[in-house]
Amino acid sequence: MSIRGKVALLGANGAIGRTLGPLLGSHAVPYRVVGRSYLGLQVRFHEQPIPEHFQWDLEEKSSIREACEGAGTVVYLVGPALWKFKEHLPLTERVLRGARECGVERLLLVSSNWSYGEPVRDRVDEAHPRAPGTVKGKIRREQEDRVLAAHVPGILATGILRMADLYGPLVEASHLWTLFQAAKRGGEAKVLGPTDRPHEFVYVPDAARTILDLLGCDAAWAGEASAWNLGGAGLTSIDAMAKFIFAAAGRPPSYAMPSKWKMHYVRAINPYIRELGEMQYLLDSPLLLDDSKLASLLGGLGKTPYADGVRQTLAVF
Repeated sequence: MSIRGKVALLGANGAIGRTLGPLLGSHAVPYRVVGRSYLGLQVRFHEQPIPEHFQWDLEEKSSIREACEGAGTVVYLVGPALWKFKEHLPLTERVLRGARECGVERLLLVSSNWSYGEPVRDRVDEAHPRAPGTVKGKIRREQEDRVLAAHVPGILATGILRMADLYGPLVEASHLWTLFQAAKRGGEAKVLGPTDRPHEFVYVPDAARTILDLLGCDAAWAGEASAWNLGGAGLTSIDAMAKFIFAAAGRPPSYAMPSKWKMHYVRAINPYIRELGEMQYLLDSPLLLDDSKLASLLGGLGKTPYADGVRQTLAVF
């Protein structure tokens, strides 16, 4: 493994950062966890002896530069609230500037599948058109374009990892989260649907391991800037995952989609659900990622079977 210098995890308080950080530590890779709440970083990483903790101000160029100072590798994990999604663009510019000024050698943007827009093929590879019709999809595409354009061979190598929907320990912003809650604590889960359409989910520990391998793969950072897809452990659906989840918890399935009038009410009072509305096409029309390019680069991808991922998530829920 050839990871360049210290790794700065920007937006480390999220599920991927909280999983990737300890993984870096287990490989004796020095790393810095960066977030808006210093207390949050201390609480979430208090058992880890290796990381530095840094509270940044996303509006201050000097603070962002300090977050990147001394790092050879930067991983952008920032996830602003959906109603503040446009903040990605100015923040990305400040991070890229700070990375260049600090001599960072590699920068990985961890992204989603939103920049592709509605699929025109059964399997979406990296050559698929990026033609999003949603506001957040267009922001993602612009963000990715800026990261790729910042690539300068021999100075700053940039890359993008686009992932399918996440699930697993610590992932609250997931289509499956309410199912895990109901399976563990009882009650009926409310889920967005339709729930019978083909879908895929990436298990967070698998995502962290893939990022670790990608950071240490010299071939990934040679030549031109690249983007890679990471799909789930096979084709599934929310219905199929619900069966796994409730069976693993020893409860009968108990979930339903809110009625139309209920959804109108929820959107009126819940900004997250309201903003998620424009991404409904991802539930209506399956967007399934082809990650053969990444698998070829890394010599295979480790993917936890859904049933195992469900059991492991419930064990720590």
